[in-house]
Amino acid sequence: MTRKTHRQRGSAAIEFPAMVLGFLVIVLGLFAVYKILYLQTRLDSTAYSLVSAASRALVPNGQITPYSTESADHLMVLAKPSLPADLDLSRVGLILEMRFSSGNEAQIITQRSGNDCQGEKQIESLASLAPKSQRMIASLQGKTADLYQVTLCVSQPLESVNSIFEWLNLPLPTKLQSQAAVIGRKYSA
Repeated sequence: MTRKTHRQRGSAAIEFPAMVLGFLVIVLGLFAVYKILYLQTRLDSTAYSLVSAASRALVPNGQITPYSTESADHLMVLAKPSLPADLDLSRVGLILEMRFSSGNEAQIITQRSGNDCQGEKQIESLASLAPKSQRMIASLQGKTADLYQVTLCVSQPLESVNSIFEWLNLPLPTKLQSQAAVIGRKYSA
């Protein structure tokens, strides 16, 4: 009996560390999912805020062009305080796309800032969303609204937050992104 009891204790001693390790992996996995969801929510909120700001405030006073050549860099500066403090900002990228219509021609401007970022939808695919003025005033008739789109990307999102996720070997995303588009407010004049 003592031999059997000793053997049971030995197998229990081996099972306990495996159980603790399994529990640790589950807890870290849940924490990783939480961090991913939290970061995605912050990216969505920030992208929406930035595109809203772009549609209202990119036009420098007294200039003819409705944007500055550094508009994407300015938006990146605005994005940084909205993102999590522990995020490695060198992994964040931003794309600003603007579509301006005059007559039958559309001008598309794309500016980039930060890390490499690729948007899923280009702004031209959203052209049908821009309303056309039906006013009888000659300067407004047939004028199409401007469109703005901001894409925010983060490469290796968890590694930029905490290196402990590298050794977990879980199928976690290697890139997060959010896109937001709005109709420019200056289409009726």
